[in-house]
Amino acid sequence: MKEYYIIIKDNQKGPFTKEEILKMNLSRETPIWYDGIDDWTVLSDLKEFKNQLKTKPPVFKQKTDTIKSEPKSGKTTTANEFVKIFKLFKYSLLISLIAFLIFSISNKAFSYLFVIDTIYWSDAQEVLGYIPSAFKKTSTGNGFVSFSISDNDYGEIKNRVVSELFSEAFLNSMIILLIAFGVILFLHYVIYLVKWTKKHSNK
Repeated sequence: MKEYYIIIKDNQKGPFTKEEILKMNLSRETPIWYDGIDDWTVLSDLKEFKNQLKTKPPVFKQKTDTIKSEPKSGKTTTANEFVKIFKLFKYSLLISLIAFLIFSISNKAFSYLFVIDTIYWSDAQEVLGYIPSAFKKTSTGNGFVSFSISDNDYGEIKNRVVSELFSEAFLNSMIILLIAFGVILFLHYVIYLVKWTKKHSNK
């Protein structure tokens, strides 16, 4: 009867009979030797073991590759872009609001509304571009001309002057809004293009 020697974890063990080898649940690549062969071989190369060894499944290795996220759909990308543009537009609105306040102060709209009590015909002409008919022209004996206005008409003229000044400030602030939004949007896409270029140039 053949006696077999095997190597397990770099240690020689044996002798074993064929039945003992089969009961040990060894790997097909386990080194083995018996008297009758010149050098060590593996279990799977011996005819008496080749068809009787159980094939062990390979060792399971956990995949460590990071699962790439699925690319965003076109609808999601478009929605995100609209959100970004809306945020940029809010900044533009804030700038236009500040501009409206500055224009309203510089053209005296707030002054005429809250501070100045008297509006002269020259003030009305400067703002409205004409002298309202509510101002009554009278001539003095020394050649001078004066304008007078009733209290009822004065309130209407003041409201008209204030409304014109605020309209002018609003129009100018809308121009600032468009300019500011255009500049902010331009800078946004320039920065995006720079980042995109750096990202893809490093690949």
